Amino acid sequence: MPHLTFFDSCHFTGNAGRYHIITAAPQQWLTLQDNQLVLCAGSPLSPSKTWHNPTDIDVWQALAEMQPKTVVSDLPFCGGLAGLLGYEFGRLAQLRRPSRSAFNFPDLAVGYYPWALIQDNHSGTACISILEDCHSETRAALIKAISSADDTSFTHNSQKYRTHDQESLAADISPADYHKAFHKIQAYLQAGDCYQINYTQRFSHASQVSDPISLYRQLREKLPGPMAGLLAVDEERALLSFSPERLVSCQSNNVLAQPIKGTAPRSSDAALDRVLADKLRNSTKDQAENLMIVDLLRNDLGKVCEHGTIAVPALFSLEHFENVHHLVSNITGKLAVNQTPLDLLEACFPGGSVTGAPKKRAMEIIDELEDFSREAYCGSLFYLSANDNLDANITIRSLVASPQGLACWGGGGITVGSEANAEYEESLTKVTKLIKGTSPASARGQPQ
Repeated sequence: MPHLTFFDSCHFTGNAGRYHIITAAPQQWLTLQDNQLVLCAGSPLSPSKTWHNPTDIDVWQALAEMQPKTVVSDLPFCGGLAGLLGYEFGRLAQLRRPSRSAFNFPDLAVGYYPWALIQDNHSGTACISILEDCHSETRAALIKAISSADDTSFTHNSQKYRTHDQESLAADISPADYHKAFHKIQAYLQAGDCYQINYTQRFSHASQVSDPISLYRQLREKLPGPMAGLLAVDEERALLSFSPERLVSCQSNNVLAQPIKGTAPRSSDAALDRVLADKLRNSTKDQAENLMIVDLLRNDLGKVCEHGTIAVPALFSLEHFENVHHLVSNITGKLAVNQTPLDLLEACFPGGSVTGAPKKRAMEIIDELEDFSREAYCGSLFYLSANDNLDANITIRSLVASPQGLACWGGGGITVGSEANAEYEESLTKVTKLIKGTSPASARGQPQ
């Protein structure tokens, strides 16, 4: 079914890993690409409205107009809006600058999906939610797909992917160029332009992915993330995200943001792994980076939350993932009565942990120093349910597959206390398993 979207908790347990959600065949499909905003609607989808200069229109208003009427449901997602807000859309929203995307990939791709299949890992059950306005042909295709599904296709597709190109992604800038940008950032920090700037580098390869779903299955075994997901833009283009980070969520007007700042590598040696974790837990530098983003998010939430409700119940919590340890903080609040979950998403996007602080100036410096557009990276894969539930990740640890090839990005927050070599190594640590997972070969440009 077209425009498949999958919200994946991978193998995580507890509330972070409770649900898997899948949907497809939207009845409206809004895309921003090549600085054109296009809305497609109907069955089959066909262009119904085009905006040729998105810098002059309110894209958030276009999203608001796609929302279905509110329904009562206890499900996390019962149907509604789902899709991708790319970082390039964030540049448009924050800086009013047109896209500089180098890939044939949308800066925004959001659908109105009138149904969802939800798997509850706590109860071991699954259910289908279908909204009243779901087209009859979509209902029929959905029932047919589910009734004819079996497990044999899983093994077949997994084997199929092994014919993929034997080369893997390579860094698109040299270590020397990374260090040059690092020192320019230090000059901006010393001059007082920013407190923190998140600088990234791109890794790419010209090979095309013939079966992104099989690649996704393969990588989720190696690099699971509690906020993972897959978005199939079409047969040639897909976002594969294994994100550990939530941007923001809202349920019953209760708001939660969970920024990640502070990273240490994992070790297969248990004793060394504990040493690395303890070093991160006690790092004043990493705590300072995290606190800067907590303050930024408190400011973002303050735009849409009731006065006096914003709190930080967890600060610098140490969490463990497949390839890294992270420091994670929780910021909570209560959505104001005159604000919507979409207003909340707009207030927080793009996430401060992937821009820096203050956000707008950091994004301007990122624009100046990064040689490649971030595309979908550092954006958000999100859903906004018809029952007003919102959940949005930050698309880090993510791959973009397009006709131009395969790409991912790695980076980190740089402050006056940062050291160039350590920051460079951290940017590699975050994506090494992701890069090596794209083929049997070792990643070029990676430490062996």
